[in-house]
Amino acid sequence: MAFANNSIVGYQGGNYTGLRYDNTVKYIKSFGGLQVAGAYTFGEVAGSIKNSSAAAGSLVYSSGPIEVGAVYQQTYNVSSAFFGAVPTAQASKQTVWGLGGTYKAGRSQYYLGYTNNHLDVADYRNNVGYVGTRFALNDALAFIGTFQYDWLRHAGQSGKRLTTAGMLDYSFSKRTDIYLEVDYTHLQGAWIALNSAPALTTAGIRMGMGIGWG
Repeated sequence: MAFANNSIVGYQGGNYTGLRYDNTVKYIKSFGGLQVAGAYTFGEVAGSIKNSSAAAGSLVYSSGPIEVGAVYQQTYNVSSAFFGAVPTAQASKQTVWGLGGTYKAGRSQYYLGYTNNHLDVADYRNNVGYVGTRFALNDALAFIGTFQYDWLRHAGQSGKRLTTAGMLDYSFSKRTDIYLEVDYTHLQGAWIALNSAPALTTAGIRMGMGIGWG
């Protein structure tokens, strides 16, 4: 649903960075139910190892129906945050950390999480809370719902973004599915000004359907 930035076990992407993390080395080690991961992205600037680099670490613990995790990440010289809304002259160190978890109960799975995003020079701060659920109506058909709320602070101004979405997903096999999805986004304050960036779309209701395979 285009909210990859809400993942708790990897680099934060999506509409906070607008970045690809190429040249990345990642190491994962498991100790029973505990998984520890670290990653480093090498910058591509001659004469500087640190410029445009990134580093991150995560912890995930799984036990029966419960999984909880935390991630911390720093990216240097970010100038394409929010898909280009941050100019090169305000290239910033971005710090992102998040907490989240899932709980399975019968046919249902529930999600809860929080992400904190900060750009120092460009002066953007986001606090994002999100909840979600996946309910299996039968072996092939599932309903997926999500609710996300973002508090933005920029240059002394505040803004809010509410996004909610629902999806029906039908699986033909483990590799192929078809889905119908509708989502709604509402912006207030500083989020309206940020939304004027060419690569961001206006608030409203959107519907979609498609086929996926892997």
